[in-house]
Amino acid sequence: MGAGEVEDVQRDEQLFETKSEGRGRLAYRVFAATVFLSICGVWAYRLAHILSLLFPDYLSDPGSGSGYKTGVIGETVVKKGTTYYYYLLWSSVGMFLAELVFGLYWVLSQSIRWNIVHRLAFKDKLSLRYEEKLPRIDIFVCTADPEMEPPSLVINTVLSVMSYNYPPEKLSVYLSDDGGSKFTFYALLEASEFAKHWIPFCNKFNIEPRSPDAYFAQQRRANVQPTAYGQECLAIKKLYKDMKKRIDEAVKIGTIPKDMKEKHKGFSEWNPNVTKWDHQSIVQ
Repeated sequence: MGAGEVEDVQRDEQLFETKSEGRGRLAYRVFAATVFLSICGVWAYRLAHILSLLFPDYLSDPGSGSGYKTGVIGETVVKKGTTYYYYLLWSSVGMFLAELVFGLYWVLSQSIRWNIVHRLAFKDKLSLRYEEKLPRIDIFVCTADPEMEPPSLVINTVLSVMSYNYPPEKLSVYLSDDGGSKFTFYALLEASEFAKHWIPFCNKFNIEPRSPDAYFAQQRRANVQPTAYGQECLAIKKLYKDMKKRIDEAVKIGTIPKDMKEKHKGFSEWNPNVTKWDHQSIVQ
């Protein structure tokens, strides 16, 4: 096997690609260098300020004629041993320590900014190589109020995660409704039927995004060609619109269709005493 063939094999086995961020790197490094010099200047100034207090000059007291130790702050002479002297000393030490810590933190943070790289994972290769080792995943979609969070919006999230490009036997999706709304349950039943068409459609044509509402919103801005994909897309879109219309109408009139109530015994859990503030645990 030649060197070129070995290189091709290694490229095929790569699970990700690393790219360096080239734009603006030199400008950022110049900026970082100037900031570092400024930080060093602040450290030097603060340290010199502390040293001027710890090791003051010997000045003469004109009144007594004797020498006493003083600290010189700019043009102000501070007598050593006074309360004001210790206040200046310890406040200066505290400021220096704070500036030292924040300065060192800034220096350490440059390790991730000095040479920025981007890694692009090859998801198809990851799936092929580690599909049998992928863990089981439980996804919880939470909602609480069918008025603030319409059921038709909630099930878009549910359908999106149900259609993940992940082994279906290792993926479980749960919808948790803290408000205990029967309309959320009804929307989930409708979504479970629609998912039988939506998920195969997503897998067949590698659809992105996988939220029906977001995907069909994109399609409104594009011309769907009369191909096999176009015909199937229009059929799925019609199914979605019909489902969404049924859910929105049920929420609007406040009643679940009779045929759906008879189809699933789960609706028997709801009675006139059930409210979103007071309801028993309902697991379906």
